[in-house]
Amino acid sequence: MATKVLVPRLGEGVDEVTVTKWLKQEGDSINELEPLLEVNTDKVDTEIPAPATGTILKIIAQEGIAAKVGELLAIIGKPGEPVDNGRSPAVNTPESKVEGQRSEPQPATSNSSLVTRPSDLGFISPVVAKIAAEHGVDLSQVNGTGLNGRITKNDVLSYVGGETKTTDHRPQTMVNRPPSNVTPVEGDQLIKHSTMRKSIAQHMVESKHTSPHVLTVMEADMSRVAKHRAANKAAFERDGVNLTFTAYFMMAIVAGLKAYPQTNSSWTDEGLLVHKNINLGMAVSLGEDGLIVPVIKNADDLSLLAMARSINDLATRSRKKKLQP
Repeated sequence: MATKVLVPRLGEGVDEVTVTKWLKQEGDSINELEPLLEVNTDKVDTEIPAPATGTILKIIAQEGIAAKVGELLAIIGKPGEPVDNGRSPAVNTPESKVEGQRSEPQPATSNSSLVTRPSDLGFISPVVAKIAAEHGVDLSQVNGTGLNGRITKNDVLSYVGGETKTTDHRPQTMVNRPPSNVTPVEGDQLIKHSTMRKSIAQHMVESKHTSPHVLTVMEADMSRVAKHRAANKAAFERDGVNLTFTAYFMMAIVAGLKAYPQTNSSWTDEGLLVHKNINLGMAVSLGEDGLIVPVIKNADDLSLLAMARSINDLATRSRKKKLQP
């Protein structure tokens, strides 16, 4: 019996992936859990393993195509086994092997009940439903650009952005940029934005509208830190850990958040939400591929050695595209 390869759920809020590279082609043999393809989301680049051993009978989602959680990517089976684009009732659908999560799409949040959502729209992700509900968007008026015409988050945001140009009563979530009047000349090259770069740009703009931004700069004497690092670097290396200044910066941030708990908070319309746990994001450059921010959870429980080890591990896995939700 043939096996479907579906888009797994790769983390909270991730409802769509872009296929970046197939590691196997139609007709190739593959073993269960062997990397089958690479995908890109707005949070992480990762590999999707094969859910079964067999032969790649058909690749459904081509490179560069966006696909929703639960959608069909490929079919694995025995050589010569008949397939009908994965729609044959004889095709088996296993659980996704990524993080033990099931691959079928989750039901929409309660906010989706506020959205005008005709039945012929097909699957609407919880994120899309929530954004549409927040802005009172009639999804039947939104043109979908996703796979098979499905409506994506960016489709709704683009629709909201267009509405704000002609009405004053809608909340504006994105900065209206004037249309570009740059005319390409011979020799110019247009480099398409990756999903990650689009997400970075969107989140940077959204953050400016979510909470006030303040920058304070002051000098600090780092001589004692430098001496401590020099005295302990070799010992850390014997434990397989590279002791960088970043570990000291992270420990200082933890101490500061403990001393001033309200700094570890999120702005909401109801009030300041002060968080119990201290989770620190660290930016990791991926070169031309963009930037990613993995999270060190419960950083206040870590020693300097554990902090340095976490930093090393997350940085390495980020650059090797081995992060998991």
